[in-house]
Amino acid sequence: MTFASGWEAYRESLYMTPALCPGFSALCLSASSHPPQQADHSSREGRKLLGADWVARGTAIGSGIVALMSLGWNVIAWRRQGPVVRLRATCTGRGNQMKISGRISNSGRFDAHIDSATFNWRSSPEGSVAGSKALSCDLSADHIQGIALPLHLPAQTGQEFAVTDLREVDLGLAVALHDRRLVTLTFRTASGKKAKARIKYAK
Repeated sequence: MTFASGWEAYRESLYMTPALCPGFSALCLSASSHPPQQADHSSREGRKLLGADWVARGTAIGSGIVALMSLGWNVIAWRRQGPVVRLRATCTGRGNQMKISGRISNSGRFDAHIDSATFNWRSSPEGSVAGSKALSCDLSADHIQGIALPLHLPAQTGQEFAVTDLREVDLGLAVALHDRRLVTLTFRTASGKKAKARIKYAK
């Protein structure tokens, strides 16, 4: 074989037909069966599915939040079915002119029955740990003006009251109020509920 004939045979092998090269034919067929347009379409479908998944998750989370809010509101409404007694009290004046003025109210849906009232305070000013004791005394009906114990307090109503002659109520209480100590007043209902308020001091 001459050089010229060998070169011609090599050139013909470069241009062989697909029938003579099944692998090349299959490769060409595979490439033609998956055009770029189909790949783009598949990508768009994937993004749509992912977006739908996030929408479903967001809807589920929103439904859960609404359910929790509904549960919380039901709990609040259930607690307000009975009496809800609230109290505030302020101490004014000095010496024999010292008195406690306050208001007791029932914001619930049922009437309340107040049985008793109690003062609580410490035997020494705040910060004096040594020898400090917790003291208390019951508030008798003789020293309350405006209301009488036991008290029937209808729903959605309130009444003003005043406590005078604090030295007669308890001398230690009068001293604690004079020293501006922490003093609390607690009213108790027949069902055992308590309405407690820290005595505020007028300037």
